Amino acid sequence: MLTSYGSKEARQQWRKILDRILLKQGDVLIKRNDLPIAVMIPATDYLLIQEELELKREAKETQSFLEAWRAGKEETITLDELYKELGIDKK
Repeated sequence: MLTSYGSKEARQQWRKILDRILLKQGDVLIKRNDLPIAVMIPATDYLLIQEELELKREAKETQSFLEAWRAGKEETITLDELYKELGIDKK
């Protein structure tokens, strides 16, 4: 079960929130100005989903870059320019 706290309430109830997570009584959503900011879950749960989360974040970032590139908002360079910029001697 997901329980929601405003940021001020979360600061005041910090120990209670940590105990809730530790005892696996549910996840906690932290909001600021009624907007979701963060979710607290047990560290063991995070470790189980960490790789999948990173892959999803990378895919989202790649999609954003691709959309910007297609819209002409991203500059492209050649592979030779990249080697030179990185100081790589391509022997």
